[in-house]
Amino acid sequence: MDNLAYIDDYFQGTLLPEEKNGFEKRLREDESFAEEVAFYLSAKKLVLQKLQEEKKARFKELYKSGNSQPAVVRSMNRTWLYAAAAVMILLVAGVLYFMQPSSVQQLADTYIDQNFNTLSVTMGSSEDSLQNGLGLYNEGRLTEAAQLFERISQADPANYTANMYMGITYLRLNQYDKAINYFTQLQADTTLRSNPGKLYLAITHLKRSMPGDTEEAKRLLQDVASQNLEGKETAEKWLQKL
Repeated sequence: MDNLAYIDDYFQGTLLPEEKNGFEKRLREDESFAEEVAFYLSAKKLVLQKLQEEKKARFKELYKSGNSQPAVVRSMNRTWLYAAAAVMILLVAGVLYFMQPSSVQQLADTYIDQNFNTLSVTMGSSEDSLQNGLGLYNEGRLTEAAQLFERISQADPANYTANMYMGITYLRLNQYDKAINYFTQLQADTTLRSNPGKLYLAITHLKRSMPGDTEEAKRLLQDVASQNLEGKETAEKWLQKL
């Protein structure tokens, strides 16, 4: 349990905001880490119960013996090994609880890994500014790419290519609300012959995994499939798994 202190810091509320976001992202995407978190929560609950039982038993003994000395409660550290065996009974249930978002997000993660790790510099417009943004994106300089795409989009709000790149970049940066904003604009553009906006919007909802997001993603995917939009084949496969 190398991550025990890190997990404890999260539940004690001592992590910085960016560390907290990183923790929650890892919890959704890393199965072994989710198992450790489930172990921690189950163990902590059992430990507290055990300490309370021991404290009550100790006071009962003192009362019977007439000893007025205060009871000594064992430290938390000494009880971890004691609780470990019992925790394993609850581990499977805990893992299932924590991994519910991951099974849904795995669909989005796989798509992102296969399609958004790099973007073709020949994709879309040949404007130098867009190509420069793609270059930054492909170098992993996502924040700089986002700033450049943002400037292009602000100068030309109707530039669907910039909006698409902007949404993809914010998706990669885990800034889901901003990605949703740009993909919403993209999917509403009726001038495009082929528009991936609804598919990308569904992917973002699956990644964000907030209450109601899975249902919204299903609705969007159903639209993609029924309206024969770009990404229809992907939508049909995913709907069978959601």
